[in-house]
Amino acid sequence: MPGTEARRRSFLVLHGWGGSGPEHWQTWLANRLHTAGETVHYPLLPDPDDPVLDRWLAALCAELDAMPGERTVICHSLAALLWLHHAQSRDAGSADRLLLVAPPGPSANNPQVATFFPPPLDAAALQRSARTIMSPRVTDRGRGSRTGAAVARGKMKVGAVQFRGKLNTKSLSFCGA
Repeated sequence: MPGTEARRRSFLVLHGWGGSGPEHWQTWLANRLHTAGETVHYPLLPDPDDPVLDRWLAALCAELDAMPGERTVICHSLAALLWLHHAQSRDAGSADRLLLVAPPGPSANNPQVATFFPPPLDAAALQRSARTIMSPRVTDRGRGSRTGAAVARGKMKVGAVQFRGKLNTKSLSFCGA
């Protein structure tokens, strides 16, 4: 019967610099979503220990092209900066929902990740890139990155969730994930 089909959706979980091991919250989340019957893309981005922006952008575009239905994209750390660069292209694939977790600030810039800095903080481009955008304000001692603060506090005009402590499998379980 038309209109009674389950809405198809997919999730893209993107790691930061160095990738994510089996104990990382991203791996836990990807496994949990997969177990729940969701379509999950959890790629190892090219050369995670020596990332190059253009190569990561190409991988991101390929993943977005392969995603069916509603798209939820979860970007951690350097992948949040990857999305900010991706959003600059008017031809960029978009997401229905975007979660930018712990975008690194300028202090994270070093020669191995130099192609990602400075990140573009273009609010209009970011708004075009996703229908709903969230960025949890994750801090250990009440501090976060300047990039994360710009994303979470209005300059980028996205929803923000204040969260004190570590984002990990225990805190995600508490949130009902």
